[in-house]
Amino acid sequence: MTLIHIAVFIGFAVLIRLLRNQTAAAWLMLISSLLFIYWLQPVSSIRSLEFWMPSFLIALTIFVWGLISPREALDENQNRLAALTAFLVVLAISTIRYLNIPFLAGLVNPPAIWKVFLFILAAGLLFWLANRAASKTRLSAAVVIIAAILVFIVLKYQPLGLKISQLLRALNGQSPKLANASEIAWIGYSYFTFRLIHVLREWQQDRKFQVNLRDFMVYVLFFPAFTAGPIDRLDHFQKEMANRTELPAADDFLEGGRRIVHGLFYKFILADSLALLTLNPLSVQQVHYTGWMWLLVYAYALRLYFDFSGYSDLAIGIARLMGIKLPENFKQPYLAENITIFWNRWHITLTQWFRTYYFNPVTRYLRTRQNPIPTVWMVFFTQISTMLLIALWHGISLNFVIWGLWNGLGMFVHNRWTEWRKTHPAKPLVNAWAIHVQKYISIFATFNFIALGWIWFALPDINSALQVFSKLLGGI
Repeated sequence: MTLIHIAVFIGFAVLIRLLRNQTAAAWLMLISSLLFIYWLQPVSSIRSLEFWMPSFLIALTIFVWGLISPREALDENQNRLAALTAFLVVLAISTIRYLNIPFLAGLVNPPAIWKVFLFILAAGLLFWLANRAASKTRLSAAVVIIAAILVFIVLKYQPLGLKISQLLRALNGQSPKLANASEIAWIGYSYFTFRLIHVLREWQQDRKFQVNLRDFMVYVLFFPAFTAGPIDRLDHFQKEMANRTELPAADDFLEGGRRIVHGLFYKFILADSLALLTLNPLSVQQVHYTGWMWLLVYAYALRLYFDFSGYSDLAIGIARLMGIKLPENFKQPYLAENITIFWNRWHITLTQWFRTYYFNPVTRYLRTRQNPIPTVWMVFFTQISTMLLIALWHGISLNFVIWGLWNGLGMFVHNRWTEWRKTHPAKPLVNAWAIHVQKYISIFATFNFIALGWIWFALPDINSALQVFSKLLGGI
């Protein structure tokens, strides 16, 4: 999000909260979310791709709602109106092609309107089939989940992304020789996918959702949290939607404004200032002194935190202006006393998502299988594989794999140390000064372990990462 995005989002959030008619406010929330996902998507050099990407997300959202919603439930007229609203927004965006307004043309380049009509008809047919199917099986949800993950792999694995970019260029009559994997950057897709998989997995486990199409689209495409989270659960979001006017508007504005100011300070003052001390292959070659290299590593660790935490604060603050309390995403992670606590405080909703839909199910399976494996190996596998998946979510490349292994092994070693301490307890400290010293040493050690791990995260070139470690230890 840019400062312009943030200013406009704040204006819409305040307007939504001040509307006396709560039904009108909910519809405005839907329409603004639909429009803003087009605005957030950067213009691609592949013709009309910035139009098709958000349009596909809208269509898939409607399809998934048709799959999970009970046929006999809710107000059918309201659901039809929500679907019609979405399709009219898509159609309205497509008319930009014919308006000859430079400002709008710079935001999105829609295809010919007949292609949009065909897309709307196909999406409408899929929605009707999903909503009217006599048998909605778990296999249907599995197909959607697998398809969403495959698209995610294309976006995160550059060689495959390059091939898709070449294919899309060829289909558009553009030169495949100019293809680049960055051309298919899909803003918001990761968090969109997390929300859909959450809903589909819960539905596969016989969870019944009583949510109308309007509120479901708002949940999945909610514009404050669309690009950087937090990842909310549908049931929690529904409660917030239902109770969002319980507190006085002044209270929501005060708390929301406080979080927005905090987020602006973190992101645009602290993070952007620390960005001047960039840890990249070029700076690695230019810095020769150990002290300066440590400064770069610490600056990158702090920049990463202020940047991401700042964006989360902005999302939470803008949502709060509407009366919606999104879940917290950061809780002083760099003051954690061990790596396990750190990962319970860093990007909290992402960690909880992987714990719910991967770590816990795999652990239960390994514990209940006919020939269970030893606990130590079960812990090793689940912790390593979970951190690898979190790493691959950031990008499918060797440096992210090493970063995932770094954190997974760190968590495993801490787990083993904790278990060992249960049978070999240390002599309790009675001196308050010694207790504080031990605590600060633990925080310092944890922070340095995490900061050194960020080296693999920051540098795609493995040789550059190894040079950083060498210089940190006094090498040249």
